Amino acid sequence: MFHFVGMNFSINQRIVWQVLIWGGIFLGLPFLISGGQMSDSVLFRSVGTFCGILIFIPLNLKLFFSKFYVKGEIGKYTFISILSVIIISLCTVWLHSFFEIPNRGLPEDIRRARHIPIAFFLFLGSIFPLSLVLLSSTLYEMSILANQSARETAQLKAEKLEAELKFLKSQINPHFLFNSLNNIYTLTVLNPKAAGDSLLKLSEMLRYLLYECDAEKVTLGRELAYLQNYIDLFSLKDEEALHINFDVTDVDNDIMIAPLLFIPFIENAFKHSQVEDLENGWINIILFGDTEQVYFEIKNSLPKIDFSKDKVGGIGLQNVNRQLELVYPKRHTLNINKTETEFSVELTILL
Repeated sequence: MFHFVGMNFSINQRIVWQVLIWGGIFLGLPFLISGGQMSDSVLFRSVGTFCGILIFIPLNLKLFFSKFYVKGEIGKYTFISILSVIIISLCTVWLHSFFEIPNRGLPEDIRRARHIPIAFFLFLGSIFPLSLVLLSSTLYEMSILANQSARETAQLKAEKLEAELKFLKSQINPHFLFNSLNNIYTLTVLNPKAAGDSLLKLSEMLRYLLYECDAEKVTLGRELAYLQNYIDLFSLKDEEALHINFDVTDVDNDIMIAPLLFIPFIENAFKHSQVEDLENGWINIILFGDTEQVYFEIKNSLPKIDFSKDKVGGIGLQNVNRQLELVYPKRHTLNINKTETEFSVELTILL
């Protein structure tokens, strides 16, 4: 009924709008119907109806609705609202009787129906507009309450999601740092000449972690650069080339993606493949992406003698799975398979 009244209006503003609208209707209609020649009785009833609206709307919005309906006491709200409408209508009838104009301006057939009290028709003429106002104002306040509840629910959900994502990233980032520091320490011992380049790579990795990963999305190119630096740092600690294949052909570097999704799988592969075993260890990584989807696949060897994962690695894999559920709900597929000799992960993200 009052779509044009903004949902952000205060309760006082809504009261004024509703009083003006309904008052205008029940004052203006009799004036238009009578062609501008309203009898004293019709004018008195119209003014009485307007006064009833002027009293009831603030009572309903400021007292009854907020005290009973909002708190879930719908039965009490219904009873007291209807009771107030009846009382105000009876007061209007009493005022007609007090000023001794109970029948002037009524239709001829009603005036002739002596066996029916005139007050009954006056009561009906007063209770109808107030009942209409009760129904309309209540439905409007219910819609505002529902919209407010929906906005609050959406805001709480967004805040919870943001807090959870920050928590997940805070668990992952230290793990990256510890691995990188361990690798660079090993590198400085085994190959001091490559320390300069490795320090630059580590600096770039830390810059990415500290300043860019706070964003909701990053370019796929920046994520790939981080992965490549990690692989390079890990590989440089061995003098002989490791069996690591990183295939990133057919990649659109400009597409946006959530950061730090792939590194836990790569770290897991480095931990459990024993890639340092040049005869049996290997890691194969494939990644391609366009504007529609990103596909990531990693496979690594498994040694004959199994060893358990440390707690940090377990947390990393659990967190990336949870992050996928939060950022790409129903828009990703994650398949993890393990055989006696191979561990594989396939991740598809629909953009």
